[in-house]
Amino acid sequence: MSAIKWSYLSGDTSTFAIEMSLLDDGVDDSMVDPDERASWGALRIWMNGRNVCMHEEQGELLTGAHWYLLPLIEWLTENWDAIFHEERLPFPTLTDRASRAALEADRRTFGLDDEPDWAAMTQVYEWRNRHSLRAGAEGGLLPDLWLRRSQDSLEVSVGLTRDPGTPSHFAYSIEGVAKVDLFSASQSLFDILSAVTAKLSDLQPESERIRTLCDVIESLKDGPSRYLARFAWLSGAGPDQEGFRTLWQEVETSLAAVDPSDIAGAVGEPEPGQLVLAGARLALLFGSTSPTISSGDVMVLTSLAAHPSDTVATVPGGWVEDEDNMNGLTPGEIGSDLGERAYEQFAKDRHVQDGHVDIKSLLDAWSVSHRTLKLSDRLLRGVSVYDTFGHAVVVANENYSRGNHITVHRFTLAHELAHLLLDRQSGSTLAVSSGPWAPKSIEQRANAFAAALLMPRELLLDAAKRTDGDLANYRTAQSIAARLRVSIASLADRLYNLGAVSRDDADALRAQAELALRRTHRH
Repeated sequence: MSAIKWSYLSGDTSTFAIEMSLLDDGVDDSMVDPDERASWGALRIWMNGRNVCMHEEQGELLTGAHWYLLPLIEWLTENWDAIFHEERLPFPTLTDRASRAALEADRRTFGLDDEPDWAAMTQVYEWRNRHSLRAGAEGGLLPDLWLRRSQDSLEVSVGLTRDPGTPSHFAYSIEGVAKVDLFSASQSLFDILSAVTAKLSDLQPESERIRTLCDVIESLKDGPSRYLARFAWLSGAGPDQEGFRTLWQEVETSLAAVDPSDIAGAVGEPEPGQLVLAGARLALLFGSTSPTISSGDVMVLTSLAAHPSDTVATVPGGWVEDEDNMNGLTPGEIGSDLGERAYEQFAKDRHVQDGHVDIKSLLDAWSVSHRTLKLSDRLLRGVSVYDTFGHAVVVANENYSRGNHITVHRFTLAHELAHLLLDRQSGSTLAVSSGPWAPKSIEQRANAFAAALLMPRELLLDAAKRTDGDLANYRTAQSIAARLRVSIASLADRLYNLGAVSRDDADALRAQAELALRRTHRH
């Protein structure tokens, strides 16, 4: 039976908390390094009220994971800036929950010929070592827990992947994800790292290793000296210091054209005592763009992040009252439901014209600036920014690979509006570039929201009544799409998602639309 020598709990167990206890279990581990031996203990981590370290071992339910805490503390300290600032996953279009993205990333490290891609393997390995709790306790049996930045929150995700060699009688059972407040999470983690190392220093007063660790933990508060490294992680440059130097030079050049009063909000402000960098909208934009962003796009995004708009927007917040009841739904299902609600609450009475939703009128009513800009990255659909003063802008990329037809433009504006309505926490900033490097689930949700807002059931039925009613017929689809001012491809997907046509019929409509588009371009 282990005896607790010392214990410390930091944080709020209803949201995010961590507890570390030093134990004396009477086991002879004299072969272990004395500093690590002194740190033998138990770890408990709470996520939304659940202790994710609870597990079953030989039929007994245990509340904590037991291992040497010193290497775990060193790992958390060494990877602090990456944990709290790196949002980007190893590859684009991965599921944006680190615990699941890790499994998908592993599968992508092999080519079609089933041969390993060593560069990709190295990339995934290094990313895993920065974000997986297990990387800090080699040989220990810790939960499959991952920590990483998500906009201005900390994502805590837990999977059920078993490490090789895990005994059959040992199992964790809690899986899930939570977005927790960035500042409170970083403070809670800092407090417990400081407390445990101070106690270990008392137990091992001659230890140079622990003394050095105490100094490094204290340096985590040195915001000014860590500013550039944190901006690099936040911008997606990560460990590529040479690439970041080039990016930063372009940022500095671009900032020369920005009003000095707008600079702090765009790039953040380093301060003493600062554990994390927040509010750096430009870095957040870079984090969801291509790693090979052009200098021209840097200038455009810098200007947007620094000064989104001249007017204060009145985008409603807190209008989704039952968000907690949506946990079992897919991002697409959530987006579709919320898009219908947004139509009923915000668009139906004032922003429907000739049978279609006037998306620009809705944006104007909320004083959300909207414009088109030419970005060289053709995979980038658009951009949405909301600053600390309430200025908001949504941008459609004129150079988007799917064209800049009015139907594409309208869908992009609705997509970016979804980010402002759904992805901006109350009172916080937002900066999202919509493309393959943006978080997959929020892009799926934004697409579904845009489709439902522009093609709500009510307007779909009204448009269908003006046709022969055969929704699988291409001419019928043309008529409905023209009235709603959407593309036939978007309409086909919406009809399929509503169960109005089969998958084959939807694919046929999309194929005919693509063929018609090619003929138009040919002539």
